[in-house]
Amino acid sequence: MIAVVIQQQIGNSVWTPVQVVGPFHSQEAAERWTMTQRTSRDSICFQYIQIEPPIVDPIVRSVVVQFQRRSELGRQKYGTDLTREDLSLAQWVQHLQEELMDAINYLEVLKSKFNIP
Repeated sequence: MIAVVIQQQIGNSVWTPVQVVGPFHSQEAAERWTMTQRTSRDSICFQYIQIEPPIVDPIVRSVVVQFQRRSELGRQKYGTDLTREDLSLAQWVQHLQEELMDAINYLEVLKSKFNIP
């Protein structure tokens, strides 16, 4: 979900929010709406803000936070995210296979450590 914050310029470099519009179901929908609102006035700008409904389940919330942290670490380490388009289908499949192989190895370690047959 996306909200649009309409900001107005006050003075030379100060912008202040004057209205929040939304929610929109996608960035594209929000952008289409802002295109209908554009004027020749330079003193108005639009800021797009991602809004999410609260996650009530504490386990799900924990998993979401972990995904967000992992995503940020990946962006820092590799300089990109999963929206990258430089990999072929075969390369994505290879990456997935390697990750799943690692997961199986981790399971074997746990089974061994805790005597799980």
